[in-house]
Amino acid sequence: MKIMVALPPDIRPQKGAPVLKMALLANKTMPEESQSFRLERIPNGPDEIRTGQSANGFAYRLRREDVPRFKVLYDKGEADDSREGSIDVDADFCLVTPQVPKKAIVTVYLKTAELQDYVPLVKNMDFMKELDPAERALGFPRCTKENALQP
Repeated sequence: MKIMVALPPDIRPQKGAPVLKMALLANKTMPEESQSFRLERIPNGPDEIRTGQSANGFAYRLRREDVPRFKVLYDKGEADDSREGSIDVDADFCLVTPQVPKKAIVTVYLKTAELQDYVPLVKNMDFMKELDPAERALGFPRCTKENALQP
């Protein structure tokens, strides 16, 4: 599985591995199950697709050693229609510019073994609207060579 994130030019991900969290909700017979997976960056990954928007692209994939564990949880969800699930990606960002943007349009693409191409998972989401007010109040660090990924 691969994930590509298209960010506005004034926002970049910080160095360090983003975490993908996958959860299956409890039902009448099964308890809630969740797993976290560290993602690894794919060098030149965004070259694989054209996003159609002016953005910095950053691509990631599940680490090879995590694929079996991910597949077990995924297959459990697929086998039981009564279980709903969720996927969340947690990453830290920094700002290229000194001002926090009022809007930050983000698109997240997903590619799996079953899909031939990247497909939009989240399209044109305003990241600033989704951000927790407490996190927004803390602000974002400025990007430096030491903390920011380069496109």
